[in-house]
Amino acid sequence: MGCAFNRQIRISNYKWHVMKTNISINARLLVRDFGGLTAATRGLNEVGHQITKNAVDKWRRRESLPSESMLAFAVLAKQKNQRFELLDYVIKKGE
Repeated sequence: MGCAFNRQIRISNYKWHVMKTNISINARLLVRDFGGLTAATRGLNEVGHQITKNAVDKWRRRESLPSESMLAFAVLAKQKNQRFELLDYVIKKGE
């Protein structure tokens, strides 16, 4: 149980650090590259990442998603034999 707690702290600290930068994720492009809102949601659920279409839509609107979800996209890409490069989705705010 202690290990999971430490992991949450690290993730929390990481999110705090990212929020202080001027970069974000182009979640709209990410979702589009995985077939759109419905297909991306279905794919994430198929790889064991339980998520709703509403949650995915919120990522697109706020240009942000949890790191666990980004990892699930990486797993989905591998399963689909689809190219996945994180830097393709990193955008500098204001551009």
